[in-house]
Amino acid sequence: MARVRCLMCPGWHSSQAHTHLPVKPYSYPSSIQSGFPPVPHMQRVFLYPDTADASFAAILSSLKSSLALMLPSFHPFAGKLTYISSDTKAIIDCSASAIREGVTIIEAESDLDIHRIAKEEVLDLELFLQLAPNITMLELPIEVLAVQVTRFSNGGVALGTAIHHTVADGKGLWQFMEAWASTCRTSSVPSVFMPVHDRAIIKYPEGDKIAKNFTKKVAPDLPKVYICQ
Repeated sequence: MARVRCLMCPGWHSSQAHTHLPVKPYSYPSSIQSGFPPVPHMQRVFLYPDTADASFAAILSSLKSSLALMLPSFHPFAGKLTYISSDTKAIIDCSASAIREGVTIIEAESDLDIHRIAKEEVLDLELFLQLAPNITMLELPIEVLAVQVTRFSNGGVALGTAIHHTVADGKGLWQFMEAWASTCRTSSVPSVFMPVHDRAIIKYPEGDKIAKNFTKKVAPDLPKVYICQ
């Protein structure tokens, strides 16, 4: 029996992100990242056991409003990973039609003890996978970011994220999370976190060739995707 129950799975977006679209509606991954469409999303879970000073509704509202402030600066995170047949490559679509459905924010609840979960030396992988969004990858386009906020019956909140590798590497993921945390605390996006989304400046020797060979091997039928495990 599932220990985490999904209550709502709404499509939510920032009107600010919609009105501050980039001049170029597409974001091209670097040559190496362009071979990543079949790679699963990076899932991360953050546990906050002590949230007695704020209601779950207030926490959820703060997360949404701070994400709204951030998305104009991190606009590819609101886009969709899609396939351009004429280009025979996957790109991140940041056009108005692509971001109209917004970033999915899942609201969930659990009757487990978050304090016990946080203190366990051996982590329950099955449980942690339930605390992060599971984005089905069968065919492009797919969203590159989804969020899950889980409240626990005895207090505490878990924030789970799923971010695709074409929009950010490990360092980029943490830059995004640090910027979100700072924005949530201060209600403004600090300039120190301003990212550069131009992947053309990243050069790999024979990167395009490597990416095409990798994609041909693991995702020969794009836009259909077979996940690499």
